[in-house]
Parts: sequence; structure tokens; C-alpha cells
Amino acid sequence: MKRLLLILTLALVPSFASAQTVIIGPASRLIWTVQAGDVPTATALTHRISVDAGTPAVMSPGVTCAASAAVTVPASQDCSILATTAAPMGTHSITISTASGTLVSANSAPYSYVTILIPIPSGVHIATTTGLFGFGVRRRIVGT
Repeated sequence: MKRLLLILTLALVPSFASAQTVIIGPASRLIWTVQAGDVPTATALTHRISVDAGTPAVMSPGVTCAASAAVTVPASQDCSILATTAAPMGTHSITISTASGTLVSANSAPYSYVTILIPIPSGVHIATTTGLFGFGVRRRIVGT
């Protein structure tokens, strides 16, 4: 498998915040739930992230929303963005808020995490040597 596919998920409901160790791969997503009634409304909102109680930054482009499996009134949507574009590496605490025009929601409960970056190996090959006593021509054999 050439890609490490891990999903970073978080539910932004009031809860006790404790640091979690997560591995963020190239396809990992930061996921949160909003109760916007329907997907078009959730998608039209401005989603903002605040890192370590700093100034909120708009997460765009790249936020996508889909209907949540949770049954709530109003209906819930799960929104997400690539984790590598929204959540900085290291030890941090984040909160998410949404806005519609000048109206801004309260911040979510904080989510504290510690990231571990594990690089994905590439360029794997076998080098062979031909000739007497290993001297001679080196040849790189590339596999697919």
C-alpha cells in the first residue's frame, strides 16, 4: 500500500479535553459536526479554526459537508477538511466555530492533540552489482 490512509476524527461536542496522540497521513481529515439543518446550509457557512486560543482563521477552500448519520433536530452534518491544511503539527489545542455573515457561533469544546508524523518511504529499489568480486557495473532495478 503506497499511501497511509488514516482518518483523524473528532466530535465537537462538550466533553473533557485531553491530549490524544494521532498520526496524520496524507489523506487524514479533520472532521466536525454542525447542526445546520441541511447540507447546502452547512456548506455555505464559514468554518473557522482557532489554534491554542489564537485568532480564528477561516478554513477554506477545501471544507466539505455531508449528512451525518446522527439523528438530531435540526439535522446534523459532518464537515471536514484535510488535516494537514488545518491542524498544525506538534502539540496543540484547537476549537472550531462557524459563521454566517456577521453572526458567529460559540467555539466548540477544545480538542487537544499531539501529532506524530511518520514519513512514507519512497524510491524503494534493489541495486545489483555484476562483475568479478562485486566490481563492475551497478544497475538499479525498479519495481512497480
